[in-house]
Amino acid sequence: MTTRAVAGGLCAEAVASHVSAAVVHGLPVWDVPMDRVHVTRDRGAGARSTKQLTVHAARLDRGDVVRAGGLAVTSAARTVVDLARSVPFAHAVVIGDGALHAGLTTRRALEDQLMRARGRPGCPAARRAIQFLDSRSESPGESLSRIVIDRAGLPRPEQQATVLDDRGRFVARVDFLFPDRGVIGEFDGMVKYRTGRRPSEETVIA
Repeated sequence: MTTRAVAGGLCAEAVASHVSAAVVHGLPVWDVPMDRVHVTRDRGAGARSTKQLTVHAARLDRGDVVRAGGLAVTSAARTVVDLARSVPFAHAVVIGDGALHAGLTTRRALEDQLMRARGRPGCPAARRAIQFLDSRSESPGESLSRIVIDRAGLPRPEQQATVLDDRGRFVARVDFLFPDRGVIGEFDGMVKYRTGRRPSEETVIA
């Protein structure tokens, strides 16, 4: 693994961060460039970047660093907020939803990280993404579908909803339910039949 090889050759104070930490945590890094290993050093200056490595210089507080996969990495909450400050909205939502759904962090932990990051570049964008997160999204495709629904001006649907018939018998469990309109929505696409985690371009909302 490139992250392990590169991070292992750095000084002890450098920890895997950003997309590299997301990979170690097993988060869905849909369409986020992974051509460089990202690490953060606990210092106020000294950021640099090469073809293989990006070194971030930022404060790392107690609890910001954990062990995962045998590596020192930023915590899931710190990782989500770092990425939400630096990647497009949709990418941040996919990653954040994945972290919440997997139980790797909580909304409170994310809000705490946002408070501590106040004044740093990208914080307003990060806050918008964090406010949009929903732990009920079970895949990148469902996260992206929620964004499409929101941008279309539709009401926020219930997620992972149970549909019953007139006698109260189970009919189905659906991705999205608009109960006031009697409409259900399902994420579909070739991603359901692939081993990769990136939603395919055939994604549709049915």
